[in-house]
Amino acid sequence: MRSLAILGILLLSGCASKGGIVTLDTPLCPSARVDPPPTAVRIQIDATAKTVNPKECYVVSDTEVGWFEETGKPFDAKFKAKSPEKWGKMKYDSKPVGSHQEAGFKARKVDASETFEYEVTSNGHTLDPAVIIDPNKQQNQ
Repeated sequence: MRSLAILGILLLSGCASKGGIVTLDTPLCPSARVDPPPTAVRIQIDATAKTVNPKECYVVSDTEVGWFEETGKPFDAKFKAKSPEKWGKMKYDSKPVGSHQEAGFKARKVDASETFEYEVTSNGHTLDPAVIIDPNKQQNQ
């Protein structure tokens, strides 16, 4: 009986922590290579200003990448030629999370640096940013 209670607590705590993919506290995706690379990044979409920040997002394999639109306006992101995600998903529709909209993916493993061009469509406007994935390099400790 005690093990069932512990299992229930673990399941509930997992569900409670599974809010959105990113928050405003998640760092903006770097627009150039950084060391050490972050494990999760945010790409900011501003539907009113018609911008995506940063225009070029540099990550390593296995990084959680989330698009974030603060005002709650829906958007979609569609990769042009190939997907940066492990399962090959090409189009991401935002979902409301609280008062904002978001979508995201986990960067797939690559053997060499690859660029993934995509379009973000929001509020009737289309923008052309890119995600660049570098192989995940282990740090010497």
